[in-house]
Amino acid sequence: MSDVDVREVLETYAAAAPAPPPDLLARVEAGYRRRRRRRRRAGSAAVVLILAAVAVGAVIGPWPERRAAPVPTVEQSGLRMPASFDDAPPVASVWPGAVVEPPATSPTGQKARVVGRLDADRVLVKDMVSLYSYQVRDKTFRTLVTGFGGNDPANEVLVTPNWLVWQVRDHGEEFFSVYRAPVTGGERQLVTTVRTSYLLARDWYATDDAVYWSARSGGVTRVSLSDGVTTNPAELKRFGTHGTPWAESTGRPAGRSSGTVSRKLRNLVTGEERTVTALPDTVSLRCAPTFCLGTTTVPEPLTHKASGWFVQQLDGSGRRALPTTSDYGVPQLIATDTGGRLLIWMDRGDQIILNPVTGHWGSTRRGATSFPSCAGYGLLPRTFAWGGDKPPVNCNTGQGTRMMLFEDAE
Repeated sequence: MSDVDVREVLETYAAAAPAPPPDLLARVEAGYRRRRRRRRRAGSAAVVLILAAVAVGAVIGPWPERRAAPVPTVEQSGLRMPASFDDAPPVASVWPGAVVEPPATSPTGQKARVVGRLDADRVLVKDMVSLYSYQVRDKTFRTLVTGFGGNDPANEVLVTPNWLVWQVRDHGEEFFSVYRAPVTGGERQLVTTVRTSYLLARDWYATDDAVYWSARSGGVTRVSLSDGVTTNPAELKRFGTHGTPWAESTGRPAGRSSGTVSRKLRNLVTGEERTVTALPDTVSLRCAPTFCLGTTTVPEPLTHKASGWFVQQLDGSGRRALPTTSDYGVPQLIATDTGGRLLIWMDRGDQIILNPVTGHWGSTRRGATSFPSCAGYGLLPRTFAWGGDKPPVNCNTGQGTRMMLFEDAE
């Protein structure tokens, strides 16, 4: 039976019903108030109200539409936020596999740089000429690749299940090349040479089959790792890469001439799309696959601070405010392959890492007065990167240098 049929039946019964008593409206309202106070008896109270509606229908007309009161967004489940950023647990206690001690030099005596994670016990290290597997526990090296193929050290080094993929500049800034080598070690293989500046290719992501990046002018480039065929998928024309499987489409907030909000996320591999909803008071909004970070105010131009920071679900629900404080600058969203993290730089000197989906969070502070100085290998907001194939962060703790490699596993 449709809604129209139900209404016609009710109106028929109402027309045939005897005349209602003069105080029936007052009785109905009293019954409604009792229903609100006594939720345990909701079923019987509902029956009384419906019968009353049938009797009074001919007098007061159609029953007004009633909608459930909206649940306050701060009470919606799905995202978790600490009450404050004080008394933060150390990152290493929250994510035990996050902090490893890297080598200072490579086997050739050159400065070593950790560029990714191979597995729980091994990290990928490079110097000016080679890539190495470094065993963290016994501090031993194994050479994987020697010679990067260009006239510069390797850039944008990525780890896939079976391949190491990297970019190297060729003869100035007009060309760059893409190479791969087996993740277990072996000869490098030239995939393709790209006739554009390496500065126009950013936020790389790779699978065993292809590597993706975005130009600053927008759009996504896909290069097959098997034959070097290069394409610019039409369905990704208005998207930009994240350095993850998810590309992002952005635009202006509704009714504003400035600011940026996420519109859609699209998976580079599967094609899945997730639509983002920016509420009317939103000034900026950036999204990972599982949540968004936004603000309702404009950051101060000199201090880059702002109040009104929040996280929300992609559909606009579940908004939760970040703790109100003036002790941090602009929070940053670090997207991962399956979700994301927040990076919050505190004025007291440490950095807060927060997963609002699980509620797990921790600080880079090592003690009551020990504030590590951390610097990434890329420009913000990718200073802290999370996941096995993302660049780590170099932190000087005052007790030697430690490298932070943040894992997706909770």
